[in-house]
Amino acid sequence: MRFNYSSTFFCSFWGNIADIWSESISSTNQQFNKEVVGGEKPIPQSHLEIKHQYIYNTHKAIAKRKESVYGDTGWYGCVDLDKFNSSKASLIGLSPENFKEADVQWVYVYVKSNRQAFHGNVGKYTNMYKIIGDDVVLPCNVNSPDYSVVCYHDGYKIDMEGTRISYDPKKGLVIRNVTTKNSGYYQCYDNVYHHTISYMLHVTKKLADMYNPVISKPDEDEMILGEQIRLNCTAEFSHESFYHLEWKIPHQSDRVSINTYELENDMNTHVQVQEVVIDKADSSDQGEYVCTASSGSNTKSAKINVQLKKPPLVNCSSKKDLARAIAGLKDSLLQEMKSGLEAFIINTVEQSVSKNIELQLASIKSKLDQYLLS
Repeated sequence: MRFNYSSTFFCSFWGNIADIWSESISSTNQQFNKEVVGGEKPIPQSHLEIKHQYIYNTHKAIAKRKESVYGDTGWYGCVDLDKFNSSKASLIGLSPENFKEADVQWVYVYVKSNRQAFHGNVGKYTNMYKIIGDDVVLPCNVNSPDYSVVCYHDGYKIDMEGTRISYDPKKGLVIRNVTTKNSGYYQCYDNVYHHTISYMLHVTKKLADMYNPVISKPDEDEMILGEQIRLNCTAEFSHESFYHLEWKIPHQSDRVSINTYELENDMNTHVQVQEVVIDKADSSDQGEYVCTASSGSNTKSAKINVQLKKPPLVNCSSKKDLARAIAGLKDSLLQEMKSGLEAFIINTVEQSVSKNIELQLASIKSKLDQYLLS
């Protein structure tokens, strides 16, 4: 339904007299105003006048706007207040999509402007926050279906005729089942006045998947008295949140240190790692270790029970001991081979020198004998 002039709506209910609510619903605008950075002037709307008529068992509510303006564009409906109050619905954002009573009459009204195509204020920038799997509406809706709109995501034109991403002149740009890839900067232009409405969409994981700390379980063969023990706690946080990651350990000591690392995950979240390092662990370091991640009122914890083993005395009962034994045997064999080789060389040299001296002495003796006989 389209109007460029004064408009009147009415509805009638038969039976018991009931209070009827007839009001202009501008669903996206009221929600949208809350999300605007730095505030925004309200969308202009004309005065709404509602008159009630009671004739026998009929209650008629007539809604009338004089000199309608483009801000009057939106859903209008006649709602039984008794049913509305029992439904626990909210007047803010009320539309056929969130109030689906069979006997409610709805009509969408376009009030076309000759100054701008968009229903909302043009030239604005809005931050929007959604969770993975949600459906999101970027409310760049128009005040007349005669206007067309083109939208861009991070500078690339969007195909708005798909099943997951589409454009509805009553709603705006609709993105279903959003993922983190849908995060980014959006701009929508109209084809007549070339006005722009911009959005920055932030898509994050569900809170159930965030702030949930995870402790990496060390190998049992590494949990040995006298050895170094490392425990890592990892948690994911959104960039916008204030967060804190903290260990609670059974025994404080100058042998215990805690290191913190920050890892970038994506444009919306990052990962924090806290590592507990225990040097020369002893029996006092045994017990329950608790890692707590907190962000505002949201707090979650993970825990691990540390029990240390005595080092093996004779046999190699662990991979670490076996590796150590092999390394020792290797060193021993190399040392023996080196010593044996040195002894062999020395013995060979000694034998060679002795033989050479013996031959030289025999030669001298032979020459001496020949001299004496002559």
